[in-house]
Amino acid sequence: MDGEWRVTSELSFGSKKAMKGACGITVSNEGFDAAECGCELTPVVRVCNEGFDAGRRFLSCPYEGLNSCGYLRWMDDAWQGRSRVVIRKLADDNQKLQNALLDKEQDIQRMKKERNKLDEQRKSREKLDLFLVLVVLASVVIYALVALVSRGFV
Repeated sequence: MDGEWRVTSELSFGSKKAMKGACGITVSNEGFDAAECGCELTPVVRVCNEGFDAGRRFLSCPYEGLNSCGYLRWMDDAWQGRSRVVIRKLADDNQKLQNALLDKEQDIQRMKKERNKLDEQRKSREKLDLFLVLVVLASVVIYALVALVSRGFV
């Protein structure tokens, strides 16, 4: 595996929280001078979420904050001119779409609850309707029997 790193990836797209897990991404180390960070650990792949470098991938120390050795190597070239504007707009549009999707999913859940409530109401109404039909049918049968008895047919 000369010339390559086996990276246990920690990716972050659009939020501060990272999805942790060993997804085994193979990243070429061509053009980079170190296969380990200052902590002698394999660097993790991260994605910049803010500023001019939003969307650019980089390798950094697996530790975060004060525990980090500060190792950082960009994997992607810096965005230049028009591509910086386009990528930022695409990132913003993606965030808006994710928010819209979340709103729609919440609407779907709310509508499912409403549908279940309406189904329960419909079932109880159907039971009441059936009871009323049986009461009317029994009344008709009793009326018919009373009419037959009073006329002497039975």
